[in-house]
Amino acid sequence: NEIISHIRSGSNVTMISIRRIGKTGLILRTFDELSKPEYGFMTVYADIYATSNLEEFTKTLAEAVVNQCGKTGIRQFFSKLGNLRPLLSYDPISGQPQVSITYQAESQKAATLKSILGYLEGLGRPVVVAIDEFQQIREYSDVHMEALLRTYIQNLHNVRFIFSGSKKHLMTDMFCSEKAPFYQSAANVPIAKLNADIYADFIISKFKSGGKSIQREVAGYIIEWSRCHTFYTQCLCNEIY
Repeated sequence: NEIISHIRSGSNVTMISIRRIGKTGLILRTFDELSKPEYGFMTVYADIYATSNLEEFTKTLAEAVVNQCGKTGIRQFFSKLGNLRPLLSYDPISGQPQVSITYQAESQKAATLKSILGYLEGLGRPVVVAIDEFQQIREYSDVHMEALLRTYIQNLHNVRFIFSGSKKHLMTDMFCSEKAPFYQSAANVPIAKLNADIYADFIISKFKSGGKSIQREVAGYIIEWSRCHTFYTQCLCNEIY
């Protein structure tokens, strides 16, 4: 609810926590709500953990956008990329779209990123883009990615962003340092471990909905033993179930 409130009021959001705590699941759950008719958002999720430069970032974002477009939308999207003539294919295993773009000059890479954001801005409906493992852009050596992105993003009015990251020191520096381009540009929603009592209720309810039972003391022990770390708690509960 807090994230939805920020997004609907026009603010970008940062989410910072250790890995495997549930950030991605929370983003997708938020997307479920924002895409409902009463909100009407187009939702785009891009995980940039495996990227190492501007070209790979742009490719990942383009594929994330294409994944949310219908056939007509894909044609319109590609038309916004000018003379680059991107190629669309699909992964034979996952079925996910893959976009290949051939650049004639380095300057086209930044221009393509600007065009992708411009396409989202011009859709005539609100858009929220989640960029997971956002701190990865600090590893890019070919461009000052923070400054470039900030320049493009600050001119958008219909597009909101969720910047999610698992390296607290980097994410904090990116959004809290006065010298950083993204300084105070987003509302911070820290993601902590779940309340143990609420988590126990959730575990018990899931067992019950599957026709099984688990004692509260057992659920409490699971949470304590796994240190309430979402990934390990759910992995253990799955094995027991």
